[in-house]
Amino acid sequence: MFSQLFLYELKQSLRVKEIIFWNLAFPIILSTLFFLTVSNIDSSDVVKEIPVAVQDQELWDILEGIEVDSGAKLYTRAVDGDFEEMLKKGEIDGIVTKEDEDYQVLINRDGTNESILINTIDLITHQKNLVNDIVTEAMEENLDPSRLSVLSEHSAYETVEIKNVMNASEQKTMNVYYYSLLAMVCMGASSLGVTSVVRTNTFGDMEVSKRLAVSPVKRSKILYSLLMAALVTSLGQVLISLTYMRFVLGIDFGNRYGYLLLGIVFGTAMGIMMGMTVALLVKAGTGVLIGINTGIYIMSSFFAGLMFGGIPSLVESTMPIINRINPGSVLYRYFFSLYYYDNSSIYLNRLGNIIILMAGFLVLVTILVRRRENESL
Repeated sequence: MFSQLFLYELKQSLRVKEIIFWNLAFPIILSTLFFLTVSNIDSSDVVKEIPVAVQDQELWDILEGIEVDSGAKLYTRAVDGDFEEMLKKGEIDGIVTKEDEDYQVLINRDGTNESILINTIDLITHQKNLVNDIVTEAMEENLDPSRLSVLSEHSAYETVEIKNVMNASEQKTMNVYYYSLLAMVCMGASSLGVTSVVRTNTFGDMEVSKRLAVSPVKRSKILYSLLMAALVTSLGQVLISLTYMRFVLGIDFGNRYGYLLLGIVFGTAMGIMMGMTVALLVKAGTGVLIGINTGIYIMSSFFAGLMFGGIPSLVESTMPIINRINPGSVLYRYFFSLYYYDNSSIYLNRLGNIIILMAGFLVLVTILVRRRENESL
């Protein structure tokens, strides 16, 4: 029965022209417009030196050691003057301060240098925390002190691995828009999540809702067959968009396509779960639900940098929690890291963020579906 429902709903999903347009045709059109209008920006936006004001000497020792291809230092340090005034005048690109054990980055605009600085600090912080966790765990297990001292000497500060962030000649600044677009395509699967719930709603305004309402099959089984059909349909749309951007437009997404596909699968599933959650929480007609969902995922895409590429960096420097709970930002940060970093722990950490959000939506969907089943008794 499940397989029959799945195949039937798969065919139905492919017949919804509006969703096919917005989830497939629109991303292809938008990526083409990006390519035609901004593809030449990188040729005139090469990173040379990034002037910064750094409060912590230990952090500066790390930044000072980062070089570009030519062997020149990537960062220069401002040591005297009114740093905030210098930042306003554009004499420095950022101010890095230290509060307790956390670094804070203050920027005045959103550009290539600012993005590189924020992501460098993000990576250093991540590796520092990773090593600290290892040391703490080892101490709790009464590890030999001599081994602990060796581990401390090889702290994350001394093993920073940054790929294209340091390789200015290879960095493609405008790729941030394509990462955001890829995140938006995954989030677009939420539309199918909405229609999946509406189709199983006893009081839904779709004709199929009435037929499914009198079906002897449990509504939860019908809903999860719809979910699987929506996932397969959405993955197909995302992969077609990715193939177009990679092989037709020639956009470089790095060489970690295994990790990329993992992010697409979990990100698309998260998008569907988000749409189902919206439809289960709000009692309204199909058009209203799709409108609310569209507004949510467009706003999510905005914070992921689709409309303005510097937004993720700005949010990271002011309210970083948004980049951890906003589905679009979480996906963007994951795709972004695949291109910029040579560190699998970063990928897995950010993939874990996606999975946690997806699991949260799944728990909500399960609870709300059971509640609706009880209400219909």
